[in-house]
Amino acid sequence: EVGEVIDLADIDIKKMPEKYVHTQVISSKMKEFVVGKVSIHSIKGGDPLLWDYIVSDHSRNLSEALGVSERAVTIRVDAMNSFQGMIEPGDRIDLMALVQPSDPSEEPVLKVIAQNIVVLAVDGRSIRTVSLPIKAMVSNNQGEPSTIQPVGLLTLKVSPGDAAVIAYAQTQGRLVLSLRNPNDVFLTQVPPVNAQSLLEGLSDAPEMIK
Repeated sequence: EVGEVIDLADIDIKKMPEKYVHTQVISSKMKEFVVGKVSIHSIKGGDPLLWDYIVSDHSRNLSEALGVSERAVTIRVDAMNSFQGMIEPGDRIDLMALVQPSDPSEEPVLKVIAQNIVVLAVDGRSIRTVSLPIKAMVSNNQGEPSTIQPVGLLTLKVSPGDAAVIAYAQTQGRLVLSLRNPNDVFLTQVPPVNAQSLLEGLSDAPEMIK
């Protein structure tokens, strides 16, 4: 599970043909190094252990959760995009941008700009502090908890190219998130959506049986 410290008993050595080995796989020679590290990804029994899946338990730097050629970007989200505050560090999301074309007469367009993004941190709560409560309680005048602060900021692990696209999209329109299964690593071709394509899709829908 995300946030668990890796023990020697958790590690099993298996042989695989080299052509099937992921470039980020941790070799058996580094087994002792892995012990005591913290998982930042949900790992099933039998799955290969990748360098991207672990971080030092004593790390205070968010940068240590990044691999080579990876970047961290922070976006602002509202209660809806944070799934009512239930989004967690370690979750994976797709990111869409709702933007207005340069021609003001054209309809706004919703386009998928990045997929399978790891959430590194939710507000100040990172993948290395997942045991802490995600929501901060605000006390009323009697000292009793009254309201829950909504999530305001998400920090994401992305490629350099995606970092540039996300940074630009934030200045041009609204970002929309969709949560995905952590075991779903496949990228999907999704065409841009506007009012016309939405209406065309509705017209092609089968009639309801009454």
